[in-house]
Amino acid sequence: MPMGSGKTVMAIGCMNDRPVETALVVCPASMKLVWEAETDKWLNYYLPVRVLYSNRPFPRNFRRGVLIINYDILKKFKKELDGIEWDILVADECAMLKNTSALRTKLLLGGRRHEPIRAKRRLFLSGTPIENRPVEIWTVVSSLRPDVFDDYERFVVRFCNARPSRFSRGYSLDVRGHSNLVELQTLLRDTCMVRCRKELILPQLPDKTTVRVPLPAPGAEKAMAMERQAYDDIRREMGASADAEEELEKSVEFRRRMAAFRRATVEAKLPAALRYIEDLTRNGKVVAFCVHRSTIETLERHFGDAAVSIHGGVPSHARKRLVDAFQTDPGIPLFIGQIQAAGVGLTLTASSNVVFVELDFRPGVM
Repeated sequence: MPMGSGKTVMAIGCMNDRPVETALVVCPASMKLVWEAETDKWLNYYLPVRVLYSNRPFPRNFRRGVLIINYDILKKFKKELDGIEWDILVADECAMLKNTSALRTKLLLGGRRHEPIRAKRRLFLSGTPIENRPVEIWTVVSSLRPDVFDDYERFVVRFCNARPSRFSRGYSLDVRGHSNLVELQTLLRDTCMVRCRKELILPQLPDKTTVRVPLPAPGAEKAMAMERQAYDDIRREMGASADAEEELEKSVEFRRRMAAFRRATVEAKLPAALRYIEDLTRNGKVVAFCVHRSTIETLERHFGDAAVSIHGGVPSHARKRLVDAFQTDPGIPLFIGQIQAAGVGLTLTASSNVVFVELDFRPGVM
């Protein structure tokens, strides 16, 4: 489901349809206070709602209520969470569970010395359940329907075009491919996936329009050419195979060198970008997304009190206040967001215009 389509309200609706005594909501840190507010607003019977923080203890003698926790602190409260069989477990932005070896995945869904959190019902929400490859949905679907998705190897052979890896000393499968995608989609919809499209939920909204805006930016063309040349040179050094492509993206040296060129590119186009955003804000509210903190700081200095911003250094308890200010205050026409910190879960419907001053290096994030 896309952002703004009502995933949170639908999840609370499930609690209204079949009332619960205990509910556990696991979400990104930036979404905890949003979940608290939405649960208080939409739950049609009384349950105490509590938000867990790493510097506070688990509620003593917890027997009834909604607990909201972020993925990053599951480890701290794992023992207490395991002591309860929850009536419903909601995992928001469940694409964060795609990695089978990630600790948060093991803590929530089980795996290697960790038991899964017990729940009578499970509801996983995401606007992007598969960011890049079909294998990324395995953890979620095998948790939701273990009766259907009960064999990992069979799944990856059928839907991930799995082949023996040429780069492994022992036996392992290369599962980065895809195969039989129509069959996979049908199977998901028949068993565990409900997909809501924007045009069905919010038919009054116009279609999204994407526009590339050419800006005069002296030096940007040279920086972009150097960036492309650096990419080609490093890739040539490592080879051109699919495996080399993945290793290239993981390379710390590669990321460092490319980041320097990307910063040079955005610095060259920033003066023109600032003027462009200024013009847009004269006619309404605008959301501007960036990657680098230095870019965000430049926008903050330029727009001052006319803007609010959310990046990785903004504490989670302050984020809802900043979003509310942008949504309701006519004196704040600009929201500046770091893609990694503000790219999911925030409702920014006061604006019809979004400007990507920079693009994230990973297509899946975009």
